[in-house]
Amino acid sequence: MRMNEYKQELIKYHKQSDEQYCCYCLELKTENVGCCGENHFLTFAELDQDGQDSILEVELKEHEEWRSKL
Repeated sequence: MRMNEYKQELIKYHKQSDEQYCCYCLELKTENVGCCGENHFLTFAELDQDGQDSILEVELKEHEEWRSKL
């Protein structure tokens, strides 16, 4: 799968997901009640474009690293 196709799949997945991210550090919410001393969480679709881009950048980099090991 080409990187652009993979990116589009990630965007589609995240926009449909109910997973929530910290508004400040963008860490995925787990059982934690708060993160970074805060407790404000949003779904991927609710985050601003910069937040979405940051999450995608990390995931794409991880994917690139994984592919380079094959």
